Amino acid sequence: MQGALNRHSDGKFKKWLVALLLLVSCVISALLLVFGDEGDTQRLGNFAQADSLISDTFRQFGITRSQVRVTDTRVDSVLTRKTYTVDVPPGFSKTMLHAELNRVFHPLSVRTPARVSLPEKRMRIQLVYDNTVIRTLALRTDECMVLDRDIASILVAFDEEPTRSLLQSVIRFGEPIPVALRVSGAEQAREQKGLLQQYPYLCYWINTNREGAEEGSALPPATVLDDFPPKADILSFERIADLSGARASSIRTVASEHDMAFIDASDALILDSDLGESIFKQELEKFAARARRQEHPVAVVMADEEALEWLRQKLVTFKKQGLYLIHPPKIHF
Repeated sequence: MQGALNRHSDGKFKKWLVALLLLVSCVISALLLVFGDEGDTQRLGNFAQADSLISDTFRQFGITRSQVRVTDTRVDSVLTRKTYTVDVPPGFSKTMLHAELNRVFHPLSVRTPARVSLPEKRMRIQLVYDNTVIRTLALRTDECMVLDRDIASILVAFDEEPTRSLLQSVIRFGEPIPVALRVSGAEQAREQKGLLQQYPYLCYWINTNREGAEEGSALPPATVLDDFPPKADILSFERIADLSGARASSIRTVASEHDMAFIDASDALILDSDLGESIFKQELEKFAARARRQEHPVAVVMADEEALEWLRQKLVTFKKQGLYLIHPPKIHF
């Protein structure tokens, strides 16, 4: 009898304890709702902040003051609406500018609806805050302007056949970035038909053991090249123009017969994740600076997840600043 009473008391105590814990949880939740902050939600401080953010975005995209005309329209005693009329050259990406404005203003509860008029290819972007249009950007294409493109080329290199995940990372760049696959010879190259079907921009970085040359830095003998698939692209860290004598003649003959092309990487910047994120990105900044000097630099990035992510982050900024990636130049014979 006494045991039954004890079990009854224990059960009743547990029920009261559960009820008390639920009550405490409800009180804490209510206090968080009433007194808690709004997390990451922000609000636009004032219209001057909007003007400052617009100007910063223009600078990122290389838009100068001479391209911008600002007019004021008095809406009421409180609101003056500014319209930014921006002249841009043919080929300028209005959609990229629109996407960046949306990225900047969305956290401030500002919407950025846009309308494109054809065939004039004009875009009108509204900045809407509290259901009110506070700023308007009218982007117009000026056919008389010339778009200055900072030309550069990037290759992504793999020591072995890339995993599907890494290859997808390269594809998602959406840029003409060739994959350079390190191979020991023609037989290994012929085994890459599947890779070539997945990614059409494929070239071969041939490991060589020629005396006095660093592995992979020199072109192999013509007898090795002769076995490679027709129309193969070969990455060369040895200047083709510096080849001479019988060796040069035999390589040119094989290249001509097989419609083979060489990609000159003799002055290429070599980057890998072993450098660490800070130095890796600093080297990319120097690479972009060379492009701005119209030197058409070439970079070879040794691919892994870290290196590709760092490259992606920097390319976002470089493209806003006018960097334009193209296929690295090929040398035919």
